[in-house]
Amino acid sequence: MKNNKKWIYIVQVLVALSCLPFLMGQNKCGLDDTITQMIGQKFKPSQGQSKIYVTHLTFMDADTKTIMAQTEAAELINQAVVDGMQLAKNTNANLEINHPGHVIANTDANVNMLINIFWDVNLTKGEKIQKLISEMMDPNKVDAIVTGQYLEKQGDIINVRPFVVSKSKKSIVSKNHIFDTTEFMCTDPQNSSIKILCQGAHEKIRDSVKELLETL
Repeated sequence: MKNNKKWIYIVQVLVALSCLPFLMGQNKCGLDDTITQMIGQKFKPSQGQSKIYVTHLTFMDADTKTIMAQTEAAELINQAVVDGMQLAKNTNANLEINHPGHVIANTDANVNMLINIFWDVNLTKGEKIQKLISEMMDPNKVDAIVTGQYLEKQGDIINVRPFVVSKSKKSIVSKNHIFDTTEFMCTDPQNSSIKILCQGAHEKIRDSVKELLETL
């Protein structure tokens, strides 16, 4: 704030000096081109600072504390997450999804790195977030990670919890969904040999990801 006040004062002085010829009887008061350029550079809107770079990593299995096995369910959950990210981008042009130069590759090694930090019992939640930022997000120039947990419980219950790690807010926000197996996996109406996420399950996961990204 103090720096802005100094600049305002400097601009006022420069304007006053530039208008001396007018006060001396000349017919115009004009700013020197150099002065105009200086003012423009100081006060023009910042470029490129509003982009939010988001990357996506495969869900983790909350039971085994490992990367979610590459099953039909994993692929379908990932697709619902991708759809949610796209919906969020459609409503916020500042979001950049898996943008070149601003992405954490969705590899087993990177997901396992996240898992090792996330489940480290020796770290507080704040320490985990800071470690995710310093070891994964900063090196890859990423502002947010979209991932989540998957858990199959006894009694044919499935728990899906997408979450977003935010660098700027140093936070993890999540949404929890509980499904029974009959409302989670359905048969593709176009091909009875193919399993898909039931429409309600797909929409809940998709919309949750969109809403979580809207908190950034």
